[in-house]
Amino acid sequence: MAYELGQLLEAMVAAGPPLAIETATAIARTTFGVAGRIDRLTGERDENFRISTAEGDSFVLKISHPAEDEATLSLMTAALLHMEATAPDIVCPRVHRALNGQTLVHFSDDNGQARTVRLLGWVPGRPLRDADRSSLQRRGCAQLAAAMATGLRGFRHPAAARPLIWDLANFDVVTTLLKDLPDLPARGFISDFASAYRAEVGYRLSDFRQQVVHNDLNANNVMVDEADNATVIGVIDFGDMVETALIADVAIAASAQVTDPSTALSDVTEFTLAYHRANPLLPDEAAALNWLIAARLVTDAVIPSWHRAHNPDEVHYARVDATYIERRVAIVEQLMHARIVIPF
Repeated sequence: MAYELGQLLEAMVAAGPPLAIETATAIARTTFGVAGRIDRLTGERDENFRISTAEGDSFVLKISHPAEDEATLSLMTAALLHMEATAPDIVCPRVHRALNGQTLVHFSDDNGQARTVRLLGWVPGRPLRDADRSSLQRRGCAQLAAAMATGLRGFRHPAAARPLIWDLANFDVVTTLLKDLPDLPARGFISDFASAYRAEVGYRLSDFRQQVVHNDLNANNVMVDEADNATVIGVIDFGDMVETALIADVAIAASAQVTDPSTALSDVTEFTLAYHRANPLLPDEAAALNWLIAARLVTDAVIPSWHRAHNPDEVHYARVDATYIERRVAIVEQLMHARIVIPF
């Protein structure tokens, strides 16, 4: 389904006025019966708080944005419950019910706005972005991504087919944001890439296998062992879940493996081969993968730049500077002229 830019940007609003720590503490105690030290975390739309109890347990209290759609919150919760039931070996946040037995609880915040609160389990470890990289780790990330896709294969939800700007099916719309970013480094290159991408992949994503996917297995959301960074523990943040092309999910996870232009192609190839062994790809999917990985790398520069330009006080997205974009451009150029070879 094609979406208008306005529909896709509805999910890109800035966070609302922050909830007081005292209010979050009271909600955790009275709604879920959980008490302990509470620390504010970052979040694109949700307000997130880590609660550390005296018993050594940790939880994440998630307070929805006032504009968040109830169906979307239901999607994320249902997906986590599905994973717990069908793929319990995959480490991801576990849903904790409120004292009244509900998974989603409504309340009015300090400003009288309707909000929804959830409590999830804490996933330990270090984010992939802060970890030393290795071949063993890449293969572990591939196995996790493949297991996630397999676990979600039978999952259905009415809100899964939703307008989401981070869905690679909407890449053509993402590049229209360039008109609002006249000073973005490599703006001309990105525009040219979008034209080449359109010719190579175009709107063919709808022809590939479709299912609900995590859609955000990036280096912030994959967790590795603190002591042994080669060991992949699990995954967090189901906020970008969507029903889309399976190969788009593979591309996003593969893009998280890219840290150096000189090894980009070999790293994504190693990841893809390991993924293919665990969850076989189809030839037409593999043929488009290099372009989809490149499109995600471009998206990672354009959307955060647009968001910070329109919400200058927000710090969830790191600032995108010329050096960051230059490295991305070097990798994208390499991927545009290479094919990830998979033996079928």
